[in-house]
Amino acid sequence: MEKAESQIPDLQKAPAALPSSSDQHLALGLSIPGVALGAVEYATGLNHLSAEAARLFGLGDAAVAVPRELVHGTFHPDDIGELMKRMAASLDPVGEGWFAMEHRVVWPNGEVHWLTARKQVYFEGPPGALRPARASFAVRDITAEKIAAAAVQASEFRMNLALEASKLGIWEWNVLTKVIHWDPHMFQLYGVPPTADGVVPYHTWSDRVLPEDLAGQEARLRQAILSSLQSQSLPLPGAFGQKILAAQASIEQAVDTVHRFARDLRPSMLDDLGLRPALEAHLKDFQQLAQLQVDLIADPGIEALDSAARTVLYRIAQEALTNVARHAAATHVTVTIQQQPDGVRMDIMDNGKGFAPVLPGTLDPKSNRLGLLGMRERVEMTGGTFSIDSAPGGPTTLRVELPPSPRTSLL
Repeated sequence: MEKAESQIPDLQKAPAALPSSSDQHLALGLSIPGVALGAVEYATGLNHLSAEAARLFGLGDAAVAVPRELVHGTFHPDDIGELMKRMAASLDPVGEGWFAMEHRVVWPNGEVHWLTARKQVYFEGPPGALRPARASFAVRDITAEKIAAAAVQASEFRMNLALEASKLGIWEWNVLTKVIHWDPHMFQLYGVPPTADGVVPYHTWSDRVLPEDLAGQEARLRQAILSSLQSQSLPLPGAFGQKILAAQASIEQAVDTVHRFARDLRPSMLDDLGLRPALEAHLKDFQQLAQLQVDLIADPGIEALDSAARTVLYRIAQEALTNVARHAAATHVTVTIQQQPDGVRMDIMDNGKGFAPVLPGTLDPKSNRLGLLGMRERVEMTGGTFSIDSAPGGPTTLRVELPPSPRTSLL
């Protein structure tokens, strides 16, 4: 991981600045700004941390000597496997005896911090029988740099989307004759052999749209048709005209809400900063757009969940809030994520108008238009359970329960 070294020229020099005496390890001299130092004694299994190193690992603000396992316990679940692999390789006397890596640590309060680290192992013993005696390492906090990089990545993603827009296919639909014409790029996008005249039946498109997306796409088509009728000033007589206008307003509001809230999943923020910061960022935008008050209550330990579990919880919360904005007529939502002895539970409760599932805790297949079936399938794919508690005129609680995340064993 030369990238970790190149970011900090002094980082490679820092381990050499560590004193070799065990007595001196407890009083590490810090002469390199921004770099925290530490040392490992393999005979005792102790990690000697400077005050700054202890702070970076979330282990207090004073220089300490702690078991290696305590430091290992701060490693992020998604990074610990690669870290342990590299540590083990560095202990091989015929190997390089060092490694450099960027990784995350989880503090006791649940905060996730990025560190860049370089470790050097020193061996003792006669030739052919060398053994690791001690190691020195240097670490630096690069969380701010990661946040800035994530922002740049998000900007680049949006720019790439704009560039890709130039490759959009074009289709024309005569709603009176029901004839649909596609340009050549539309056939490429949908994987359909081109026709001689470019004419395709409606089902050529609808059969290739995922069922969970079709309702929303058809709503947008209806909106476009109604907008076209209005823009051309076609006569809309009496009560019929009022119904058309009311339908248009309803479609515009529903489509605009669902797409504004669901179009940006922010996977980089979720991976780099953690579940709670990603949810807080989403809720900030959501509350402004939906004019809803949302409270987030989350145990600090949720950041120890693996990537798959965090992604499921984030996307279920996002979709559930979209449904509340579209259908519940609520003014307040509470999102609660709690650790349980048998895993983790997320409850999303709103004070809206409710609805009637077929049976308590079950889902009507017709509710697929609300995205509930898609959410349930996503949860069940991870071995979890999904349920709804609601009744007409009352609050609605959506509950997701996931099993414990698999953890990598420590060396």
